[in-house]
Amino acid sequence: MPRFDVRGAQAAAGFSSTVNDLSKFARWQLRVLRTGKTDVLRAASLREMTRIQWTDPDGKTTWGLGYSVSRSGNDLVVGHGGRCPGYRTLLTTLPQKDLDYAGRYEPKVGAAEISVQP
Repeated sequence: MPRFDVRGAQAAAGFSSTVNDLSKFARWQLRVLRTGKTDVLRAASLREMTRIQWTDPDGKTTWGLGYSVSRSGNDLVVGHGGRCPGYRTLLTTLPQKDLDYAGRYEPKVGAAEISVQP
């Protein structure tokens, strides 16, 4: 992937990674939530980050701290997406199912890289 200069958006968009590393990041969060053991963050901090903090004016989209938060049936769905020219990413976890999904795709060419970890 060619380098993309984010300039003033560095704090929001200065992160690059791989799908596998995003999945490892999600697995770490799920492990902390599952075990309750502090590992960089406390489980209580992660729970607070995924608690609904505000709702968009449309009343449909809800947000935690850094994550979109929604429900699929009784399951909590926590995620964060990103994009830069030519690429889009999505990281989603379902904490109750101990499941994560990390994906990167190129909308113009239809290419995708996906990792789903149960």
